[in-house]
Amino acid sequence: MKPAAALTDKRRFWQQHVAQAQSHHGSLAGYAKHHQLNANTLYYWVGKLKHKTAIKKSASKPVSFSAVQVSAPAPTRHCSLQLSPRLSLQCSALPDPQWLADLCRVMDVCT
Repeated sequence: MKPAAALTDKRRFWQQHVAQAQSHHGSLAGYAKHHQLNANTLYYWVGKLKHKTAIKKSASKPVSFSAVQVSAPAPTRHCSLQLSPRLSLQCSALPDPQWLADLCRVMDVCT
């Protein structure tokens, strides 16, 4: 395993080249060729350093929370009437008692 100082020097070396390559008016491949660098390695470091910068930026953003109040949903009242073995009626609310009595009379299901 390499000592920490060597990794820091390597990182610093590539940070400088990435910064110069990005301000260079040509392509990254052209910059790498001009400075006798491996283009694939330069692309790798561009991605690596961009990723690290994005992580640092997102970690430094302040986090805020908003109070949320959750209330219980209003109870839904519904009614299901089985009028015959093959006929049922579903209502989204309890029916009016007079309407229900009239329905029973018409259907001849109430005794």
